[in-house]
Amino acid sequence: MQVKKFEAKTMKEALEMVKVTLGPEAIILSARDSRGGFGLAGAKSVEVTAAVSEEMLKKKALAEQKLNQLSKEKYIHAPARRQKAFIDKVVEQYKQEQDIKMRKFTATPYIEISDDEQGSVSTSSISSGYENLSPVVAQPTPLSNDFVEKRIRGAAERALNGAMDFFKEEEATPQVRVAKSSENALVADGDEIRALRNEILRLKSLVKGFQKVPQSFASLHPGADEGIPFELSFMYEKLIRVGVAKEYVIPALRNLESALPREQLKKKAYVSAWIARYLLDNTQIAENRTLNKYHVFVGPSGHGKTSSLV
Repeated sequence: MQVKKFEAKTMKEALEMVKVTLGPEAIILSARDSRGGFGLAGAKSVEVTAAVSEEMLKKKALAEQKLNQLSKEKYIHAPARRQKAFIDKVVEQYKQEQDIKMRKFTATPYIEISDDEQGSVSTSSISSGYENLSPVVAQPTPLSNDFVEKRIRGAAERALNGAMDFFKEEEATPQVRVAKSSENALVADGDEIRALRNEILRLKSLVKGFQKVPQSFASLHPGADEGIPFELSFMYEKLIRVGVAKEYVIPALRNLESALPREQLKKKAYVSAWIARYLLDNTQIAENRTLNKYHVFVGPSGHGKTSSLV
């Protein structure tokens, strides 16, 4: 396998270079626009990476050897499909020529030549010996009429006996065939019944699984176990995530569900505004801040905890 890179101004020129260098059977591995400049002017270029097997290169070289200079120019500018057809034709002719040469080589007969010239026998003497021999033809012996009649009668009797035996077997075989067919039918029916029973059991298991689906859906969204509807699940998850205890979140959301209409529960802006007002109204604040020994400032970053301490 040979892999080469080709760089040209356009994709058409790059593919032409691939076809001339590697042949019509080349495989394009990649093609991309080159970032660097092409030539002295620094124009954009196209880089193509192609590959071809060694066998295809040898076939291409064999085909190009058959061309003169003028034919080679036409071959280079021909489409890839015509180049491939020409290469295949040249390779096929080369194979046929090699087959003919091998046949001529193996068709030469091998003879044994004796070193003893005195013991050799000439072919002329052998052929002359055969010429003196005369052919002997066997004369047919005549057959008597009685012999022919006995042969015909014996053949007819054997044919009659064979036909009677055949019809006897035909009369006996239908019962056997009916019995075998009934046995096969019973076996086939048993297999079908077992298959149907298995299919019914499988369908029953599927139906039972579908019956369990609604209960599993009820526990998918956050707060479903506490009776919180799906529309308020995002607020339940948000309050739990920022650190509000569950015993405060659940009453707040239940009050929200009873306070707002069903249409407004589906809008997150209404839900967020109501919860914000609810937390502000129900958060207990100490009247005398200096009585307690410890003071805890709770809130997100950037909302004035440090400023309040100062």
